[in-house]
Formats: sequence, structure tokens, C-alpha cells
Amino acid sequence: MKITTTVLISLFIALGLACSALAEDAQPYFDPENLDVEISVGASMNDLDGEGSRVAEYDSTAEKNSNWIFDGRVSYFMDGGAIDAYGNYLDGDDQEYGANLDIFNRILLLQTDYLRFYHRLDHNNLNHLLASLARSGQGATLYHTDFNAMDDYGITRSEWKSEAKLNVPTFPGLSFAFNHRFEERKGMDQARTMSKCASCHVVGMSKAIDETTNELNPSVNLRIGPMTLNYDFLYRSFNSGSDVPENLYMEVQNPGLPAGNLDGFDSRVQFDNTNGSLPFSRTPESEKWSHKVKMKADLPGNTVNLNYVRSRATNTDSDDGAGALYGNYEDELAVDYWALNGGWHWKINKTMGFTLKGKYHDMDADEVTVDVVESISDGGAAGVGQTWADFLGTGFDFNRYSAYDEQEYALEAKFAWKLLQDLKLKFGYEVEYLDRENAEYHHVVDDTTSQEFSIGSHWRPMMGLKVSADYAFTYVDDPYEFHDAMCPSWEEAQALGFVPGTYSANSDYARYVYGVRTADRSNQPETVHDMRFKTHWMATGKINTNLHLHYKIAESDDLGGTDWEQDMFNGGVNVMYTPMTKLGINMGYNYFYDKYEAMFCSAFYNG
Repeated sequence: MKITTTVLISLFIALGLACSALAEDAQPYFDPENLDVEISVGASMNDLDGEGSRVAEYDSTAEKNSNWIFDGRVSYFMDGGAIDAYGNYLDGDDQEYGANLDIFNRILLLQTDYLRFYHRLDHNNLNHLLASLARSGQGATLYHTDFNAMDDYGITRSEWKSEAKLNVPTFPGLSFAFNHRFEERKGMDQARTMSKCASCHVVGMSKAIDETTNELNPSVNLRIGPMTLNYDFLYRSFNSGSDVPENLYMEVQNPGLPAGNLDGFDSRVQFDNTNGSLPFSRTPESEKWSHKVKMKADLPGNTVNLNYVRSRATNTDSDDGAGALYGNYEDELAVDYWALNGGWHWKINKTMGFTLKGKYHDMDADEVTVDVVESISDGGAAGVGQTWADFLGTGFDFNRYSAYDEQEYALEAKFAWKLLQDLKLKFGYEVEYLDRENAEYHHVVDDTTSQEFSIGSHWRPMMGLKVSADYAFTYVDDPYEFHDAMCPSWEEAQALGFVPGTYSANSDYARYVYGVRTADRSNQPETVHDMRFKTHWMATGKINTNLHLHYKIAESDDLGGTDWEQDMFNGGVNVMYTPMTKLGINMGYNYFYDKYEAMFCSAFYNG
């Protein structure tokens, strides 16, 4: 915060000096002829048929029979400046306001905006969880409890953004800016968790949401001749006053044995077999800061830019003491990121241009050690006085290596050629290499290389008609895949010595369930064909027509027999008719179709 405070104080000192220097020359007065006021009043009749969270997700007035609509704008132009303010109000959870102020002929610019809306959220009744396998002699044993079945869920989100910019009159090309953003989320959401043995009991509870995000963003911009330099600092804090729901856990008991004989469940208890409550669905508080430095040079026939970014995001709630079950690791956990990117545009001649872009980024997150507190068997045929790990001669404690750790390299080249006066061609190539440093701990591919080849054209065959067509082909070598994602087939299970549905009651899931999965699965394509077509036609001076078509087919056939594919089409037409000045009639139609298929293993558990 020291850097932010220093820049902020310097900015206000500069504002004060500039305003005091110009105040003597300013002659503000009110002239009614420079005032423009617009006010509109309307009404809305509403009818909701269906689940509000699906058919009216962002409409706060949908459940009202009717509501008023107020809209207005006030503008005033003065000698050396202007002010403009607007507002829109539907109800308490749907309103928007803003204002812009220009002082001393754009030397000082002020802007502020406020937005508030309501977002309906779904309520999962958990009924679909009844789908589990019934073993011989018993029914399905996957249970669920919705503790707040009658609650409706939704979040009211409000955001206030402000910006102040000072163009220093005594130093042309130098400007200071300060941005502030404050966001607030309040309402009710559903939190879900499961029991600590086999996942035989899933519960849902209501969770009160009270979250705020505060963002401070000072910057300075300097232009000297062909050079432009910019420095941008960002500090963001996220604070949560939301409820932390807790679930009551009791010591696991084997229903087939007297109390105190726990051997039947030893292998299934995943952590801390004690009585008491444990928190779940926590949203940690966090902070983030970033530095951005940008440089741009406009040279004869060439443009060069170079950018550098460095940031750190920190979980400030993870240092309250040891206890992985509580999300505490005795230290604040952080993700560090830095990136370097640049570009070069070369205007070869009047008809040709070449663009080259490159990027590198590195992301690194803290590692944590998870200490699994296991139950000790006090009965049964074997293992008395031991944990299940002791009985197996192994341990279940582990280090969590972050999936964020990665390095990425990217290079892009484009060539544009104005072949004819009304015909322009574009060619492009892009390659990206992503190296996942901890892939082996997350059962995903180590690295991915993707290449894209593109070609496009812009054509003006006649006056008033513009046509553009683009095609891109993407090939991905080793797309993001989850290794060993499928439960074993009947034949594979027999080869391993058991059949699906008859796993040992005393087996540990990591070794005998997850450990025997086979085949890789992904929802990422290996090849993508992307085609786009657009037209813009001014049929007459009063009729304007636009047509757009987009078709994409993507697939991956390297997944062991169950391929992934996507088939998407989007098209539409829009006609604008302007019969007279200040009157326009707009008519449009849009069609969207998207289908994709993938197969994964959805495991269920016998509790």
C-alpha cells in the first residue's frame, strides 16, 4: 500500500496545482441554452412461466406483475468543459447511474459509473444422487439431505467504478490517471459437501454471501516524440464476511459389528475419525498486486511494442495454524506470475504488411504438505491398534503440488496483402507451447503444442457491398487430457482379479478403485476447423443488411475408442430500415446450434 499511497498523494498534488493555476482564467456561468435534459418513463408487464433461475437468470423484475421504468440524462456544455450524467431504474436490484465531467478543456477528466443487478442461482435438490449400484442383499446406499429445501438462492451484485485523469498542461504528453473499483456481492447460495468416509452421504446447506472487492489502480503515461511509455500499478483486496457452514461428523461405526469395532470402515475413512463439526465451502480472503510496464515506438514504416507484467495473488486466510481440513497451512499461499510479450508491425509497402508477436509467461504457486489424520482400528480380525496405512505398510500423507505451475511460449505471424483495390488477403500462423511442471501429480499430459493456420479475405465487389471470409485450422499435439480416467471394463477387471461392483470392502480407493482406471479422456480437441462468412450490404440509402455465418467442427480421435467431437453452427441476418430522420426499424434473426460428445467415468460409492 505504500506505493499506492505515494502515487495517489502525488496525483492529488498535481491536480491541485493544475486547478489552482487555471482557476483564474476560468469564467464559469450558467447558460440554459447549453442544458440538455432527457427524461423517459415507462412500464413493464411481467409474466414468469418456468424456473426463474433458468428463464430469468438476470431479470430481477420477472416475478413482479408490473414495474415502472425510469430513464434520464442531463448534459451541460460550458466554456472549457462539459458535464454529462445518466440514470436508469427498474427496481432496487436493477439500476444503473453514471456521470462524466470535463474541466478546463480536457485537462481534468472525471468519470464514475454505478451498476446494480440481481443474479438468480439454481437450487440443487440433490435427487439425481440416488443413482448408485445396489449390491446383493441391500438397496442403493448413496444418501442425500437438503437442509434448506425451501430456500431460494440469488446474489445481488453492485459495482462502482471511478476514474480521474489529469493531462498536465505544462508538459504535453504527460498524464496521470487513478482508477477505483468497488464491488459488493450479497445474497444466499447453496453449499454442498459429503461425508468423510465413502461418499455415501451428500448434504446441501444455505450459505449467506457477503463479499467485497476493492481495487486501486494508479498509472502514468508519457509520450515523447515517437515513443510512448506507460506504468500501471494495481492493488486488489477481496474480503469475505460470508457464513462458513459446518457439517457435523460422528465417529464411523460398522453397522455389522458392535460399537468400537471399526475394522470394516478403516480403509474408507479418509481423514480424522473423530466426533465434531468441520467447516466446508470456505471462500478465503485474498490480495493481489501487479506491475505493468508498456513501451511503444511508432517509427517510419514500423511499429514496435514491448510489455512486462509481474503479479502476486495471496491467500491471506491460510496462515491461521496447521490443519489441512480447515484450509490452514501455517503460511499465506501465493501464486507468482510474470510475463513478457512484444510485437512488431512492418509496413512493407502500400499493399503489404507483416506483423510478428511473441509471448512468454511463467506461473508458480506454493506447495503445501497435507497431514492425513487416520483412524486406529480397535477391533476385528487384524490390524488392531493400527491405522490402515500401518496395516498396508505405507502412508497417505502427501504434498500438494499446484497445477498452476507452468510455462508458456507463443509466437504469431500475420501477412496482409492488398491484391486489388477492393480485395485484401490475410495469412496467419500461430504456435503455442505449454509446459505443465507438476503434470505427473495431477494425471494430465506434461506439455501441449498447438498450431493454427489461417487464411482470410476482405472483398468489396460493388459499391455498398462488403464480403469477408475466414478459415482457420488448428492442430493440437497432446491436448489437455486426464490420464486413466475410465473405470475398468469387465475384461480388464477380470484380468485384475475382480469384477466391477465387487471391490473388497476393506480396500483403499486410491489403490484398488482409482488405481485401476484405464484410458485417457479429454474435452479438448485435437483438430479444429473454423469457418466464418460475413456480408454488409447497403441496398439503398435507407436499408442496411448484415449476414453472418460461423461453423466449427472439432474432434479428438486419440482417446482409446471413445472420441470427443463438437459440431457448432451460428448464423443470423439483421436488417435496418430508416424511413425518415431519427426513426429506425431493426429486424433480425439468429440461429445457434452446438453439440459435443465426450465420455468420462462417473464413480459412485457403496457406503
